[in-house]
Amino acid sequence: MNKEVWIIVTQVLGNIFVSLIVLSAIPTFWRIEKTQNVGKLNIYPFVVFCGSSMSWVAYGSLCNVVGVVPVNCLAMLFNLLYISIFLSASQDKLKNRKVTLSFFLYISFMVSFILILYWLVTPHYISQILGWFCSILTSIFIFSPIFFFYYMIKEKSVESLSVTMSAICLCSGTTYSIYGLLIKDYFVMVPNVIGVIFKFENPINDLDWVRGEAD
Repeated sequence: MNKEVWIIVTQVLGNIFVSLIVLSAIPTFWRIEKTQNVGKLNIYPFVVFCGSSMSWVAYGSLCNVVGVVPVNCLAMLFNLLYISIFLSASQDKLKNRKVTLSFFLYISFMVSFILILYWLVTPHYISQILGWFCSILTSIFIFSPIFFFYYMIKEKSVESLSVTMSAICLCSGTTYSIYGLLIKDYFVMVPNVIGVIFKFENPINDLDWVRGEAD
């Protein structure tokens, strides 16, 4: 296959894998909607994911990297839905105010930043600045599971582990790393390479953790 075909293949596969990651939270939020109980769910990674998706939509649209636009539109919409369900179900008014304020300030900053770039910066520098910005946000999201590992160690629980999801994240990162390499866009490639390195041992570690708990 020639290069153009590989670009299309990796683009489609990357969109599929990321869509699976986004949609995997549906059962959790369906349960929250039904029970009106958020439990100990940490909603902030979803807030970060929403903003990160918005930045990639802007980057893909302004810099003509169409492969990252569709799935990030999907991710942005579903994360908005997840956050709305969380806020409607949570009985902790103080937490709701904190989440709402954090989300409002975060998204307001994102929108303002993107608009300022669009109006005041030349296209070449837009791609550089927005590319770095997207890479940093994606890296933050990639490392956010560290907080879940802290919770699991503290509670001695494997409830939130998913070996399958770790494997899907690994496939997603690998696919988008190849896609970024093929289109010579290192802002797409580098954060996904970081994600692959970070996620590479997770399925094995998750299995070891579960086996250890079972013993």
